[in-house]
Amino acid sequence: MYIAKYGSEEDKKRMEDLCQQVIDTYRELLNENSWASDEVKKKAIEKLDKIAIHAAYPDKFRDTSDIDISDCSLIEATRRIWMAETKHDMSCLGQNLDKDMWAEGFNILTCNAGYDPSANTINMIIGMMGETFYSSDMDVEEMYASIGAFWVGHEVSHAFDLVIHQPEHYFGRKALTEYIHDLY
Repeated sequence: MYIAKYGSEEDKKRMEDLCQQVIDTYRELLNENSWASDEVKKKAIEKLDKIAIHAAYPDKFRDTSDIDISDCSLIEATRRIWMAETKHDMSCLGQNLDKDMWAEGFNILTCNAGYDPSANTINMIIGMMGETFYSSDMDVEEMYASIGAFWVGHEVSHAFDLVIHQPEHYFGRKALTEYIHDLY
């Protein structure tokens, strides 16, 4: 199974460490930045320091064992899964999301990664931890070349997207206005 091959706790830890190293590099670059004000740099670093790293797979998955798709057609199985998903989604209304189940809605075997602006997280999904991007025996330079710059650096950069999203609670109304003003 794919998770067994590349999803060891050691692999997960290596990915978390790589993500933290990239975030630390962003922090260094922000500190050395000459065109942004000290206040803007401070706010950007505060946001950077709050990024949560989700690597490989969550420690907790939703239990879907009650969905019975045995002895039915593809169409009926699809209907049962859709009904169970709808029931689950309805039960979540008005509830706080379980942050330990960060891969909810992902196919974790997909070769992908993402930044979640509502939670300020980078999500490095296990599907991208396979050949040719990842191998347990890669040295640190290979990890940076294949995953660090291409995947992790890209996703961390989304924390600073201004056009698409910038939730108020990361900066506060006044600080966000000043942040945007300083950029232009």
